[in-house]
Amino acid sequence: MGFLATTGAFALVYVAARLAAFFYRLLSPVRLDIKKIGEWALVTGSTDGIGRAYAIELAKRGLNIILISRTKEKLEQVAKEIQNTNSTVQVKTVAVDFTKDSSIYTTIREQIRGLDIGILINNVGMSYEYPEFFDKVENGAKLVNDMIRCNVDSVAYLTQMILPDMLKNRRGLIVNVSSVSGLRPVPLLALYSGSKGFVDLFSR
Repeated sequence: MGFLATTGAFALVYVAARLAAFFYRLLSPVRLDIKKIGEWALVTGSTDGIGRAYAIELAKRGLNIILISRTKEKLEQVAKEIQNTNSTVQVKTVAVDFTKDSSIYTTIREQIRGLDIGILINNVGMSYEYPEFFDKVENGAKLVNDMIRCNVDSVAYLTQMILPDMLKNRRGLIVNVSSVSGLRPVPLLALYSGSKGFVDLFSR
């Protein structure tokens, strides 16, 4: 094998090795020590689905959890489940309905005062009972009010509430749960799609 061929072969092997190492680092899961971010995680919409899963997983990793949702009984059930999973963590529950007026944020602020919140999961949300033309939605005015308060206001208010301390402490993580419906218009789900579009753009 000539000199150029040998050099070329070594160069190809080198480049292939560098590419393999790059993609390994890119695709390998990073095990972040999230307890360094803060002692508490706040999760909205935390009694079912994605929110509940976030709360349980964060508790497994040693964070104290603030559960915020509408139904007190469900909150107590999830809190018990978390403490059965990890008895060393603390769990606080705050029962509020995110479709109500902004006074609920005074309640939340009072309940979390003085806590070192390192992670905020804005997960709470609602949609239509079934797809429908916007002008045909039953109780349309109430739906507009409720969905904007729940899907839009909750994200903005809680971020505004929690972010200043994160910036002051130079640490923190905010996860805003959106939907593929926010990436493009969805027929018969105009308001839901628009509300999730807000979450997507607000998060950028």
